Amino acid sequence: TRNSSLKVTDIITHIQKQTEKAVESMAFGSELVSNGVVQSQLVSQAFHEIQSSIKEATLQTEEIREAVAHVSLESQGVAAAMEQVNAISDKGAVGVQDTSA
Repeated sequence: TRNSSLKVTDIITHIQKQTEKAVESMAFGSELVSNGVVQSQLVSQAFHEIQSSIKEATLQTEEIREAVAHVSLESQGVAAAMEQVNAISDKGAVGVQDTSA
């Protein structure tokens, strides 16, 4: 029975060591999961920031497009005014030539 007691003691000691290893593995796994959760949150935050930046860039692009369209219209108005000035100048030049002759 002494021999049996030693075997039981060895088995219990082995089970305790294996249990400690299992607990350590679970703690390590739990830490990895926690780190993964933190990394996922950081990635999610980064994606939200990227999405916000894209929205802002889109708005700014639209504002630029509108400004360019406005400048284009204004340029057309200036060109039309310049044509009128040229036409008036040409008429004035013809009138001066007629008066001189």
